[in-house]
Amino acid sequence: MLKRYNMNKHYPEFKKYTADEINGVWEHGAIVLDTNILLNLYRYSEATRDEILSVMEKLKDRLWMPYQVGLEYFNNRVNTFSSIADMHNDFKKKLSESKANLLNVFNKPETSRHPHINRDGLGKVYDEAIKQVTEYIDKQTEKLHNYAHEDIVLHKLVAIYDGKVGEDFSTEDLFDIYEEGEIRYAGLLPPGFMDEKEKRGQGLRHLFGDLIVWKEILNYSKNNGVDVIFVTEDTKDDWWHKKDGKLTPHRELIREFRKETEGHKILMYQQKGFIEASKQNVNETTTTEIEEVSKEDERISRERTEQILQGLRQSWTSQIPTVSAYPNYMKMLNNPLLAILEEQNRKMEAIKNSLPINALDLATLQGASPAVARAKAAFEAFGPASEIIKKLTQDK
Repeated sequence: MLKRYNMNKHYPEFKKYTADEINGVWEHGAIVLDTNILLNLYRYSEATRDEILSVMEKLKDRLWMPYQVGLEYFNNRVNTFSSIADMHNDFKKKLSESKANLLNVFNKPETSRHPHINRDGLGKVYDEAIKQVTEYIDKQTEKLHNYAHEDIVLHKLVAIYDGKVGEDFSTEDLFDIYEEGEIRYAGLLPPGFMDEKEKRGQGLRHLFGDLIVWKEILNYSKNNGVDVIFVTEDTKDDWWHKKDGKLTPHRELIREFRKETEGHKILMYQQKGFIEASKQNVNETTTTEIEEVSKEDERISRERTEQILQGLRQSWTSQIPTVSAYPNYMKMLNNPLLAILEEQNRKMEAIKNSLPINALDLATLQGASPAVARAKAAFEAFGPASEIIKKLTQDK
């Protein structure tokens, strides 16, 4: 007798949650705030900061913090509020530089004199403008809370998360995650692979921070039998699918969550969407400021992503003498991450079919960074992930 399979059961990542399912998660699910949500509290005005902390107070019985989130918060809190406090000096420095750049126009022989614009006169007018701007900067800076003297955010978070922080992984478990992370990043499996170029070489815990958070969330859901609401301002492609300007959770994450937690659900939000969905009454000014910060984060994320992709394009094209040398040349320019993966697969097949070779040799032949190439080589040479971990350092 043929077995009958339910498509919704086997492909949960493609099924939208019903309104009743979403309400059920909101009624009983654990709420996990990413590190960026906590650090953004230093970037808001005092009024918005206090209102968000008030919302967290109301929901504190449902809040839970992965150990990695707390670690990242403590590692970055001082730099976050110190950088904001130092912005007024950066503004003033740029103003001085702009005056010098403006007057440098007169230093060229062909532009040393203008019949109606005097160099000294222009300088005086510009000094008056700089004075007004500087006064505005000083006045607004006075409103900034001195977190170095009194960290209100830290005091509130310590109280809110009392008894609600996860245990760290053992050293052995962390290294298992690092090894799995190399394989996942090589295969562009979320989360975290978009951080590789920026974080590679800055420590394994930093490189695989997103994956560690994800693993903690999976374990917490499974061990406690709860659904999860995850809130993050990370808008990169290793957390979300993007279409028509809208973000939906990466389907691989939904699939993995349902599988690893034995059917539990996860909802993902950005800060603004979370506040709206939580049905907590907040001022319109608070919502507007949250949205502004979110847009800035997304803009920076977009620019960083484009820098990474442009670097891949330049690296790739510099190795190709002619377009005909690589049949998928245009694919490389349009989607370098996918093209690199496909080309690695093609090379691996060719090598695997012709030589008995181990993973480390394959990595060398690929010419990629050793750790990533080694993981890719193992992925292709040994197949299933369960076997890869065992054989990463063994000959084929």
